[in-house]
Amino acid sequence: MDIYSIDRDLNAEYKRINKIPEKERKTIISFVKEIKITGITQHREYFYLTRLRVIYNNLQDKFLTPSKEDIIDMILSFKEKYTDKTMMDYENVMKRFYKWYYKSLPDFMDIKFNHKSSHDKKIDLITKYDIEKLINACNNTRDKALVSLLYDSGCRIGEILTLRMKDVIFDEYGLILNVHGKTGNRSVRIIGDSIAYLKDYLKSKDDNDEYLFTGLQKQNMHKQMKYYDARKLLLNLKARTGIDKRIYPHLFRHTRASILASKVPESPLESQMGWVHGSKMTSVYVHLSMRDQDNAILKAYGININEKNEIEEKPKKCPRCDYLNPSNAKYCHNCWLPFDEKLALEYENREKQIEATIEKSETIPGIAKKMIEAAPESFKAKLMENVIFKQVNKVYTLSKTK
Repeated sequence: MDIYSIDRDLNAEYKRINKIPEKERKTIISFVKEIKITGITQHREYFYLTRLRVIYNNLQDKFLTPSKEDIIDMILSFKEKYTDKTMMDYENVMKRFYKWYYKSLPDFMDIKFNHKSSHDKKIDLITKYDIEKLINACNNTRDKALVSLLYDSGCRIGEILTLRMKDVIFDEYGLILNVHGKTGNRSVRIIGDSIAYLKDYLKSKDDNDEYLFTGLQKQNMHKQMKYYDARKLLLNLKARTGIDKRIYPHLFRHTRASILASKVPESPLESQMGWVHGSKMTSVYVHLSMRDQDNAILKAYGININEKNEIEEKPKKCPRCDYLNPSNAKYCHNCWLPFDEKLALEYENREKQIEATIEKSETIPGIAKKMIEAAPESFKAKLMENVIFKQVNKVYTLSKTK
């Protein structure tokens, strides 16, 4: 299932291309048709069309016969508004297009672009505090589950949004995702707060074949979330939290890859992230993490370092019922046990007050009291609260009718 609505975007782009003069328009379309034979995706087709249209808009009637000076002027104008990564894209498109048109690379393309690799740039990653802010700003269980799963899994956004309910498997350690990615199917081990948030979210889902992340409204509650929906959600959360860095779906993947690269050997790292064996991405993230370099240099100078081999991102396990809760939970989401000593004491006092109220109550039948006393400790207090609430509500209703 396409999460990017690429058919709509392609149709819109061809309408824009149709406004270009006939000779240039036919040349662009002929070029794209030929490279489609090589098996490029619709996304790549859209990529070439948009870049060639921008190049035409800049060169106009010189599009098919530019001089070296025309190309240089265009590149200089691009440098003022595009990143190095985008500049590399335009360089590759121009070289491929003009080499196809002229049957060999023309002299006017004999230019050294000298772009910096995007891998050399330090990315402003998502911090632990950022993710807490983003999750706390969510208005519903679906959004909390989506944001936390993006962070914990490091999966591509397309992999997350194409998950179905049956692809989520809980086990004694957390959960495993059966992911269908661009490099094939793989299993992704998840350890983190997303385990608890997913459990909360899944209480409202029952169709095992349904997409995991769907709309919230009645008219789209069974329809798959699209990329636009996820991106819009992240932009809204960024605005609510006031986080001043760019927040976009792939940043979660960058962040998780960076965290794992500092602790996990190359082979399992490739399997977890969905990279082919020997991928340059593995070496890029290991290099950026300074995993081996920093430790080796510090040790060479006789500096003892406390190496932590564990990633400190685990859900909080309830000591009473073993339920996995978010790491910042104040009480168990399953049995209501408070994790904080002060809260636990407050909870105990409240329980005693409720018990005393029940003992004195004349409105609660004796048989109900015996049932409450026989109930498991894990939900006795909650049961008592419910009984009292119903009895109070009943008395209040009767008093209103008199």
